[in-house]
Amino acid sequence: EADGRVIVIASDGGPTEKLVPLAKGADGLVMHPCLPDMIVELIGQTPEMAKIIAGHHAKTDEIGQVATDAEVGMVILSHLTPPRAPEELVVEEVSRHFNGKIVLGRDLQRF
Repeated sequence: EADGRVIVIASDGGPTEKLVPLAKGADGLVMHPCLPDMIVELIGQTPEMAKIIAGHHAKTDEIGQVATDAEVGMVILSHLTPPRAPEELVVEEVSRHFNGKIVLGRDLQRF
């Protein structure tokens, strides 16, 4: 909390039952999105390793649903997994479950 605004940083990991109440009504929710189907294709991991990596990140639909359920003002996406995932696809997938503002976070960005 700062300057009358609330930002929740969920970081890596999938949503938990505690995230929605914690983020309820926040101005921003920062999460790290994952496109599991692209891990093998874009970073050359085995399907087994892709499953492990995806297990430590929130899928785009989960992010959108958490943001909607928590009624946050915006979602800030950071640390895409895999790193070369098409940014526009990530935003599109989150927007299927969240109608608010979606931002791809950049270093030193201000809102």
